[in-house]
Amino acid sequence: MPRRALRRSVLWPLLCAAASAWALEVPLRYVRILDVEGPGKGDGFQKLVLTTSPPESDYELPAVSGPCYFALAALGGEKRCFLFTAKKAGDTPHSRLFFDADGNHDFTDNPPIDKSPLPEELEPGDFAPIDITVGTGGAAVPYSFRVFLYKDWRDTDEPATKDAPPFGAFLESNCAYTGTLKLDGKEYTLTLRDGNANGLFSDKLGPAPATGDWSDIPRPDLLCLDDGTDRTGSVPLCDLLLLGDKLFRVTPDVAAGKLTLDFVTAGLAGVALPAGLGRLILCPAGEGVSVCMIAPPAAVKLPPGTYRFMTYDLTRMDAEGDTWQLEAYGTPDSLPLVVGSQGTTAVSFGEPFTASVVVEAEKLPAPRLFGFPLGPGQNIVRLNLTLQGAAKEEVATIVHAAGHSTKFALNHTGFLPKEPGYRIASAADETLATGMLSYERSDARGFIWSASWDGAKDGATYKISCTYHMGPFKCQGSTIETTPFPAQKDAKQAR
Repeated sequence: MPRRALRRSVLWPLLCAAASAWALEVPLRYVRILDVEGPGKGDGFQKLVLTTSPPESDYELPAVSGPCYFALAALGGEKRCFLFTAKKAGDTPHSRLFFDADGNHDFTDNPPIDKSPLPEELEPGDFAPIDITVGTGGAAVPYSFRVFLYKDWRDTDEPATKDAPPFGAFLESNCAYTGTLKLDGKEYTLTLRDGNANGLFSDKLGPAPATGDWSDIPRPDLLCLDDGTDRTGSVPLCDLLLLGDKLFRVTPDVAAGKLTLDFVTAGLAGVALPAGLGRLILCPAGEGVSVCMIAPPAAVKLPPGTYRFMTYDLTRMDAEGDTWQLEAYGTPDSLPLVVGSQGTTAVSFGEPFTASVVVEAEKLPAPRLFGFPLGPGQNIVRLNLTLQGAAKEEVATIVHAAGHSTKFALNHTGFLPKEPGYRIASAADETLATGMLSYERSDARGFIWSASWDGAKDGATYKISCTYHMGPFKCQGSTIETTPFPAQKDAKQAR
C-alpha cells in the first residue's frame, strides 16, 4: 500500500471514531447511458497511451491488415489491453478494435469491433459501447464504456514524432449507479458516476496538489444529487458530504449495490462560512479528509485540520431581484482554511473580490525577404483582466442566471456581465487606444477578459486602465490602473 494511502487509512478511523449516530443506506441500481436520460450520464474519461508493440511478449495476436497500436487501460483494478488496426488493407489504422476483455493476453478469442464508416470531416469517430464485467470490491459487476478517437497531429519532419501514432484514444464511462436518498422531508435522485472511467466508482478526492494545478491530482469519481428543483451538477466524490446542516461519511460499495451515509457528530469544530454558498469543495492540504458541502448554512462543523479550496459557487440577488451566480477555484496562492479544535473558525474568502491586470509586452521580429528584415519589428501589448477572491481564489465565471429586470449592463448573450472597457495611455496620460476586452477561455478552467494592442513604440512607456463590474458581487472598486510599463518584452501584474 502506498505510504500516503496507508497514512489516510490510519487517520480516517481516528477522525471518525464514534462518529456515527445513525446511517442511511441508499440502494444503487446499475444503468447504462443509453438506457436512461439525464443523471445516468457517465462523463468520466481515461486517456490511453498508444504504443507500436504489445505491453508484454506473451500476447496472442490476431491476423491484421495494417499497422497495430496497443494501449493498456485500468478497469476494475486490473489492466486490460486494446489493439487498434485496419479492418482491411488501405483502411484507416483505427477502423478495427480488438479488446482483451478477460485479460488472458489472447486477442484471438474476442471478436473484433469494427467502427462504422464516417465522412472525412467526422473522422476518426468512436466505437459502439463495450459491455464487460470487472472485479470491484471482491465481486464481478457490470461495466460499460466507449472508446473515442481523435486526430493527433504530428510533425513528420521531427524525428521524435514522425513515427508516433496518427491518432489518439480515450475511454469514456458509459454507465452509472443511481438511487433515491430521502432526508429531512426531501427526496434526492443520487447518481454515482465514474469520474476516471476505471470501473471502480470509489475513488475520492485526495490531497491538494503541491503545484496548485488541479490537473495534477488523480481524477475522483463524481456524485450528483437532484431534488427536482436545483440540480447540483457533478461534484467530486469526497470523504465527507455536508448536505444542508448534516455531515456524513460517504462509503460507496457498488458490489453490494449500496452507498452508505454515516452521520458524523463527534470530533468536530465550528466553522463560519459566507452566506449564499451553493457548494464548497475542500481537500486536505496534506493528511486529512476531503469535504463536499451542498447548500451549507452559515455555521457548520468540520473535522479540525488544514484544508485548501478546490472550488465554490456563490449566489446573489441584485436590487431588482435577478439572480447571479459566481464560480471560483483555488490557486497555488490561495490561503488555506485552518480549522482549529477549539472555538469557531471564521473563514474569509469570496467577497470582496479584487481585479488584477496582467500585462505582457513583447517585441516581434519583422518578416524577412531574402534574409533582410522588412522594417523594425513590432511591439505587441497583451492585457488580461482577472478577478480574485479574499483568499486569492480565481474567479472562473460570473453568470446572470435568472430574471429580466437587472440594471447591470450585460453582454450580447444576456448571461454575462458587459465586457470591461480599457484605455491605453502614454506616460503623459494621452489616450492612445480604447476598446472592450473580450471573453477568452484561460488554461485555468475559467474565463478571463483580454485584448491586444500593436501600437507600442520602442523606448516608450504606457499605462492601462480598465473599468468593469461584477453584478451584485462586492468588489474593491470598478476601475484598475497599471503602473507604467515599457514597450519592450516584459511582464508585470498590477492590482
